[in-house]
Amino acid sequence: MVEYRCPCGRVYPLANEMAGKKVRCPACGSSGYVGALFVTDQREVDSPVGGSGAFGSKTPRLRLRRRLLLACGALLRVRKRTAACVLVAVIILLAVLWIANGATDPTRRPPVKGRSAPTAKLTPQALPENGAVEELSVRERVAPFRITTGAGGHYLVKLVDASLRSDVLTVFVHAGSIAEVKAPLGRYELRYACGREWYGYQHLFGPPTTVGKADRLLEFSQAADGIRGVDISLRKAVHGNLRTRSMSRAQF
Repeated sequence: MVEYRCPCGRVYPLANEMAGKKVRCPACGSSGYVGALFVTDQREVDSPVGGSGAFGSKTPRLRLRRRLLLACGALLRVRKRTAACVLVAVIILLAVLWIANGATDPTRRPPVKGRSAPTAKLTPQALPENGAVEELSVRERVAPFRITTGAGGHYLVKLVDASLRSDVLTVFVHAGSIAEVKAPLGRYELRYACGREWYGYQHLFGPPTTVGKADRLLEFSQAADGIRGVDISLRKAVHGNLRTRSMSRAQF
C-alpha cells in the first residue's frame, strides 16, 4: 500500500496503483502527488526500474526540479537582455550629448594656443561722477580718504580688507582730479584700475586697462586726537608717497 501525506497533516492510505498519481485532499481541498510505495510485504513490491511509474524519471520531484531550472535559465536570459538594453541606451545618450555640445561641428575650430578667445565688442559708457563710491560692505565710513590722480587716465580705486581679503569699497576718480570720501576704520590693501575709456564696472577700461596695487597697507584708525585718515597721490612723482606695482586683471 502507499500513503498520501497532505500538507494539512492528514495521512491517507491508498492502493499501490495510486503511486505517482495526483490526488485531492477531501478535508482541505489541496492537491498533490502520491509518494513512493509503503512496503508491507517484500513480495508485493514491484519496482518499475526505468519505467514511468513512481520511481521513474518522470516523478513529480524531478519534474519540479526541471521546471525550476528552466525558470532560472529564462530569468538569466531576461537579465542579460535588460543589461544589454541599458548599455545601448547609455551609449545613445552620450552620443546625443556629445553632438549637442557641438563636438562634431566641422565649422568649430579649437582655440589657438597663446591667443585669447574673441570678445564681444564693448560700448563705451559715461564716466561715473568724480568721487563716486560703490559700497561693498556694511561698515560705517567715518575716516577721511583723499585721492589725487594725474592727467594720464581715470582711476577706479578699491580697498580690500587686509585680513579677511574681502572687498570693502571702490572710488572712481577722474583724470587730473581730487576725490575726498569717507572709508571704514581698518587696514586695507589698495588696488587700482586705470584707463581712458570707461566700459562699466564689469569691463572697467576695456582691454587696455592697467591694474596695480600699493606696496604698503593703508590704515584708517581712531587715535586720541581723533580719526586718522589717508591721503594718497596716484600720479608719477619723483618723491611720491605711495609705491605701486602691477598685477593681473584677475587679481583686481
